[in-house]
Amino acid sequence: MRSLTKELRSKPETKRNIKQIVSKLNLSQSHNVIKAFAIYFILVNAADEVHKIVIDKIRQTNSQYSLQGSFRQSAKNLKSLKLTTDQLEEILKQIEIIPVFTAHPTEATRQTILRKVLRISKLLLEKELSFLPENDEKEIKDKIKTEITLLWQSNEIRFSKITVEDEVMRGLFFFKNVIYNILPKVYNNLEYELSKSLNYKNEIPALLKFGSWIGGDRDGHPYVSIDVTKKTFQIHRREIINLYLSELSNIYEFLSSSSYQKDISQKLKNRVKQNETKLKLGKDDNKLREPTEYYRAHLYQIYNKLSNTLSGSGTHYKTSKELLNELDIMKNSLLQNDGEVIVDNWINPFYRKVETFGFHFVKLDVRQNAKLIRDAMSELLSTTGAVKHFEDLPEEEKIEILQKEIVNIRPLSNPYLDFSENTNKILSEIKIIEWGIQNISPESISDYIISNCENVSDILSILLLAKETGLVKVSKGKIIESKIDILPLFETIGDLRNSKSVMSKLFSLSAYKDQLETKRKNPKNHARLF
Repeated sequence: MRSLTKELRSKPETKRNIKQIVSKLNLSQSHNVIKAFAIYFILVNAADEVHKIVIDKIRQTNSQYSLQGSFRQSAKNLKSLKLTTDQLEEILKQIEIIPVFTAHPTEATRQTILRKVLRISKLLLEKELSFLPENDEKEIKDKIKTEITLLWQSNEIRFSKITVEDEVMRGLFFFKNVIYNILPKVYNNLEYELSKSLNYKNEIPALLKFGSWIGGDRDGHPYVSIDVTKKTFQIHRREIINLYLSELSNIYEFLSSSSYQKDISQKLKNRVKQNETKLKLGKDDNKLREPTEYYRAHLYQIYNKLSNTLSGSGTHYKTSKELLNELDIMKNSLLQNDGEVIVDNWINPFYRKVETFGFHFVKLDVRQNAKLIRDAMSELLSTTGAVKHFEDLPEEEKIEILQKEIVNIRPLSNPYLDFSENTNKILSEIKIIEWGIQNISPESISDYIISNCENVSDILSILLLAKETGLVKVSKGKIIESKIDILPLFETIGDLRNSKSVMSKLFSLSAYKDQLETKRKNPKNHARLF
């Protein structure tokens, strides 16, 4: 079968032979052939990825080689611009890149299978990147063979109905097992290339954040309810804090610096004493038996505060910035006392992660179809008596009405009005943004994505609905505060053709201009990758 499928590329007549083989297979044989091909492609893809990594690392040993799009090439391009250190620092401050994981509710691959593929990839990398004696190489091959055998003997998909929570956990698999671990190395590589090419020695600001639609995408996904989105927030929060707790334990084991050997800052001593009182940690606690190990004491206190943060009880962190402040105290003390290498290898990698993932892990996006938004807008305007048959009006009239209503301080809706299930659903979807900001983190959510966006009125409708739910505040005919970012998604060929005129017209409107002016207070330029 495998040989014939390869021949099929050059000999179309081979199709007949394949059909003959397939027609003779019984159910059990058919299952085994399908499974064999599925596993084969998993393994080939893993081997191909590893091969690319190995080739790239070999090329990197040549200091003259620059892969297009690499940090090395980017640094060389920047060097040609002859920027000053201040100019480069300003550029870096204005960059924010947010790769977004989109939702795929039909994806059924189990985490069990994903873990096996990850282990195979790591074993292949170890084999390819190490100088191993024959017996060690045989041991790695045996481990790979074991994983392949287990792949064959495992169910690759679930036989129970997949829930949104299953989908959320599958998406988090990649964040927890790949992105979380590799993030500090990405920054180290960038810092190295900028230092080498441009002699840039300053610390790189946080450039990367991450987003996800999983648990927030409602377009065509009937099981993503408000409760599901809230649970997604809570899962994200739980998983990232658990990762932090695990990493703190590792740092604690290594960071054995003693004030008997090297001085520490008075600020750190004071903070340890303050935390000791607040957390009511006794001197007989086995983690605090060596009184000169202030860094370990501080790490243990941070661990306790983080544990309390999960439950929201006792002395705990309200925001991730409070955790960063504690790490800053530790960093500064080490830097003042010959601990730069300790900061670089133990504190900064963890600091980068907290800076990137906060207590929310990934920013959750809400997505809804433009048609449902239009229906909700028409019902809201009709029920309140503002405009009858809004859906039948020409686009220019819709824009004019929406602009006036957006900057009108008077609300349209009130708690006593009865709306349809769809309209209540749209309003509650927008309210979930405020819930996430208040209960999880201001960084946990802000983006509302409009699928199949066709008109300026689609975007203004969400802006008006956001005002109705309190996310947008107006005064004296202007928007003075906005906690929502509206992202029109142009999906069809027709949408794309229309997108330029929609965006041009949108940016010329005073109502949205005011929101953009508010957003300009944040100097970040958003690069959204879907």
